[in-house]
Amino acid sequence: MLDDEGAITRANNRAVELLEITEEEITNRSYNSSQWELTDENGNTLTQDEYPVRPAFERDELVRNERFGYENPSGEWGLYSLSAAPIHTEDGELERVVITVEDISDA
Repeated sequence: MLDDEGAITRANNRAVELLEITEEEITNRSYNSSQWELTDENGNTLTQDEYPVRPAFERDELVRNERFGYENPSGEWGLYSLSAAPIHTEDGELERVVITVEDISDA
């Protein structure tokens, strides 16, 4: 989960398992941190402007099934699908962005 500034505020056990980093390491980052070394489906490095969650945070858009690659600390590259939904306050201001990530490496 991201706050309205883009900081990651919460990560569940599955995220920790998929990313192979601790919850603390995840929540010490923002969605556009340079520590995320994401790729496209072919292994080409994504720029921060191309990160799949960006439209939800920057343009208030629902993101569905955006694919990206990630190499975990043990050196294993995987393909993932990300969906993200902006959540608003009663006044219509962005409050947070909820994200789901699924490992589709074997799909």
